[in-house]
Amino acid sequence: MTSRRKQSTGSKIYSGVSTFGMIMADFKAIIGTIIGIIMIIAGIVFIRRQGVYTQQGTGIVKSTRCDIPTPITDDQGRLIQPTQYRWNCTITVYNADDTGANPTTKTMQKTLTGNNPTLPPTQDGTTIPIYINPKDPKDFSLSSDDTHVLGWILVIIGPILIIGTIAWAYFATKYKIIGAYEGVRTGVDMIRGD
Repeated sequence: MTSRRKQSTGSKIYSGVSTFGMIMADFKAIIGTIIGIIMIIAGIVFIRRQGVYTQQGTGIVKSTRCDIPTPITDDQGRLIQPTQYRWNCTITVYNADDTGANPTTKTMQKTLTGNNPTLPPTQDGTTIPIYINPKDPKDFSLSSDDTHVLGWILVIIGPILIIGTIAWAYFATKYKIIGAYEGVRTGVDMIRGD
């Protein structure tokens, strides 16, 4: 009698956890689908967006002015080994392809990191990558605003997220053990505060 009662109680707990897991899997499928659709829409927007600085070129540093380098620390305030430093620099750059007598210069702020605290990481005369506006080669930036790659990443990941969460919800509903696993996993995450 006692063993049957324990088995019955265990079976009830198993069924309850499995049902909870099925509900949570369905909820996660709805959230995953919404996020996936948002990712696809954002990806399409990024792909269609026309960036200005899409052509890569070479810039030559005309002058650099950097703050005193500060050591980089981790979340607990300990120095990162080997010791890395951060420079906040103002860099004046011109396009190496601009062969005019007075090439256009741009002054930009940049944060640089490295492990040599005595020299600025970008010295005068150094070549660095720049991103040029193909319609106006005198217009350039230190960073690209081309969002096509990010757009394609979002367009690829969005459907994977949708299919993955829906498939997981399907299997959690069809197979009681997967539902129980999802229920236990969700319960543990809730207890831990994740």
